[in-house]
Amino acid sequence: MKNSQIPEKVLIVCLGNICRSPAAEYLLRHYANQSKYQKIRGIYFESAGLTGGSGMMYHHSRKYLENKGIDPSSFRSKGLNSSLLEQFDLILIMEEYMRESVQNIEKHPINKAIKYQNQSLSNKIMTLKEAVGEKGDVEDPYGLHKKNYNKLMKKLNILCKKLIDKWEKKVSKKV
Repeated sequence: MKNSQIPEKVLIVCLGNICRSPAAEYLLRHYANQSKYQKIRGIYFESAGLTGGSGMMYHHSRKYLENKGIDPSSFRSKGLNSSLLEQFDLILIMEEYMRESVQNIEKHPINKAIKYQNQSLSNKIMTLKEAVGEKGDVEDPYGLHKKNYNKLMKKLNILCKKLIDKWEKKVSKKV
C-alpha cells in the first residue's frame, strides 16, 4: 500500500494480541469514529497476534482503554493467519522483527495460492511508527509494572492519534 493512500481495512499485529495490538485497534477505531470525514470513520480496524488466541485482553490494556471511555469488553484475542492477511490493505506491526514473521505466513506452501488484493504482502506491511513517519518499535509492555505499562500505552495512544490525524490531513486536501 502506498503511504499516500487512505486504507479501507487495517490489521494491527503484535506478538500475542493481548496488549498492544488490541489497544491500538480500539484507539484507532475511537479516533477514527471522531473524525469529521466519512472516509476516516469508515475505516475497519482489527487486530491479531503472531501467537494470539489466548482469549482476553491483558488487564492493564483493558483498564487503560476503559479510563479513556472506550469499552473493550467484546474483544477476543486471535492468531494471525493467511485469510486475515488477505482481507486487509494495510498491516501495522508493532516491531520490525515481526515483518519477516508476517511475510513467512505468505510463503507457507498452503498460502501461496492466495492473492493479497493484487499487491504483494510486503507492500502492505509497515510498523506503526513508520506509518506516522517515525523510526523504531512499539515496545512490548507485557509484564511491566503498571506505571511503566501505562507510559507505553500513552505512547501508543499518541501514535494512534497521529495516524488518524495524518489520514485526515490527506482527506482534507482532496476535499
